[in-house]
Amino acid sequence: MSWANSIGADYTYVVGPRDLEQGSGMLKSLSSGEQTAVTLSAQAIVKSCNLTLRFPVGVG
Repeated sequence: MSWANSIGADYTYVVGPRDLEQGSGMLKSLSSGEQTAVTLSAQAIVKSCNLTLRFPVGVG
């Protein structure tokens, strides 16, 4: 988290060993500390970010 803060990131996607087993992770707002469970896939992460940030982001 400290590295994300040092580069000015607004959000991080946190994945631990148990998360990997379950196929999900947590999208965490660094400003509010709010966390949202998100499926471990690029499309799900981007969709969650789009809803959270309210601007369009594409997936490669």
